[in-house]
Amino acid sequence: MDVRQVCCEFLQSQLHPTNCLGIRAFADLHTCTQLLGQAHAYAEQHFTEVVQGEEFLGLSLQQVCSLISSDKLTVSTEEKVRRHNADTYFNTSIP
Repeated sequence: MDVRQVCCEFLQSQLHPTNCLGIRAFADLHTCTQLLGQAHAYAEQHFTEVVQGEEFLGLSLQQVCSLISSDKLTVSTEEKVRRHNADTYFNTSIP
């Protein structure tokens, strides 16, 4: 097992709603495809908590659209997702 794989496994064990988007970005940057998939799935499964964190506010519009267009989001209703994301994104993006 190489250092990169050990690091990816460690990061997987540390996934949390407050860091999964950052870990996903790290995995994408370093071509850790398994960790990328796991972090993305974690973000989908914990979406309601993820959108309340600072990492979500740092996403680009394209990244937000990519995440919320997933059929695997765990949310109570799609309308709730649209309303929350629009409110959050636009209230923090406009000076």
